Amino acid sequence: MKTFISIFLIAVLISCGAKKEEYAEETTAPEESRYSYSNNFETADPAYMKIVRDWNNAIVSGDLDLAFSFVADSMEVILADGTTFNTTADSMRIIVDQMLSDFTSISINYMAGLSVTNKENNESWVLSYTDETFENTEGSQRTYVHELYRIEDGKIRSMYQYAQVPGEDDEPGEPQDGVYSYSGSFEVVDNNNMEIVNGWKDAVSSNDWEKGMGYLADSVTIIMADGMTINESKEGLIEMGKEMLAGTSLEIEFAAAISVNSTPQNTDWVLSWTDEKFTKGDSVETTNIHEAYMIVDGKIAFVRQFARPDTN
Repeated sequence: MKTFISIFLIAVLISCGAKKEEYAEETTAPEESRYSYSNNFETADPAYMKIVRDWNNAIVSGDLDLAFSFVADSMEVILADGTTFNTTADSMRIIVDQMLSDFTSISINYMAGLSVTNKENNESWVLSYTDETFENTEGSQRTYVHELYRIEDGKIRSMYQYAQVPGEDDEPGEPQDGVYSYSGSFEVVDNNNMEIVNGWKDAVSSNDWEKGMGYLADSVTIIMADGMTINESKEGLIEMGKEMLAGTSLEIEFAAAISVNSTPQNTDWVLSWTDEKFTKGDSVETTNIHEAYMIVDGKIAFVRQFARPDTN
């Protein structure tokens, strides 16, 4: 059975497989030079989110005339399996039409969404999190999808996709505000939360597990990109990390990060995009990773991870 984890194209899901105050002086702050793209964002027009939802809804209903009215004259796409397209809207429409014919049913539940603008280059983005189910005559597949849409002059110019297998306890949510099951109302905030996430990732990549423990809440839940769900004390998580990365070299390149607050729940999150290179013996694997970190009282309490093969 073909695997269809994008709203419009085939993709094959991959698997990837201390207190803040104590370490603040040792942590590299999220300085501009750390990120290959940016960490300098502001909240943008929420109308951009409607463009993305209208695009998705039109694809689901099979109305390609309407769907491609939301697309610029050309479009760059990177799917969760690493497949890349940079083509005209007309060519993309032909591909979409062919792919939709493989499915008898497509459904989308919107989990979360936010609009941001990069203050350095004035690029506007929609960050979309969806719960998608695709059915054909052979069965169905459910996948969580994170997509980054670049909006240019009110049209979708780019879409970059990551994926996650739903965790064992993940159930479809009901819209809380008429659209999103978690939140569609976020504000970009200026706080120290990116330093917490960066400190954690620096500690893991350097095998400084004692330091890393200082960034964790007493108990942590992590849902990995392959759906593996970890519920552990911080001590248990550290021991698991040691075992998983034993004999492995980890190099992390930081692409972008945003610190946001979901206003309905007053919950703080750090959204992080990294390229992570794992080397063990002769084996080398690089993965593009997106992670959403929930920060509670200055500690990492929850992480949801999405991934795709490296496309850089």
